[in-house]
Amino acid sequence: MIFLSDVPRVGRKYEVKNISDGHARNFLFPRGLAVPATPAELARLEKLKEKKEMERKMREELLLKTLGTLKETTIKITKKATEEGHLFEGIDAEDVARILKEKAHVELIPENIILEKPIKTAGVHRISLLVGEARSSFSLEVEKENQSR
Repeated sequence: MIFLSDVPRVGRKYEVKNISDGHARNFLFPRGLAVPATPAELARLEKLKEKKEMERKMREELLLKTLGTLKETTIKITKKATEEGHLFEGIDAEDVARILKEKAHVELIPENIILEKPIKTAGVHRISLLVGEARSSFSLEVEKENQSR
């Protein structure tokens, strides 16, 4: 059996696994979750895996080039803060990933962003990034939002 998508407690996408005939015939095949592991399907799966690997490598190379250009970059954002500069809402790795996507058009997952703790003060903060073996960083400038009454 070749799984076409993740099936909880049974198999993961593109995994080749032996499954009982009844389960495959009554559950997996009708829902399009798996196909029989014929030689033709196995060859197609191998080509698909090669294509996915090439795409992943290309994305990683492009990301590494982008990380190099981010080093000199300062991204500015405004957040609500007290008069002393303490933010009402902290900025965590997920927020930084969203900010990078919006402002610098760089897509990173929060796991690639290294923050010891959420940012809770206005000012310039150096954010470290780690993608595979490549390390980079950029400056995030957090300004207080003007609150005129």
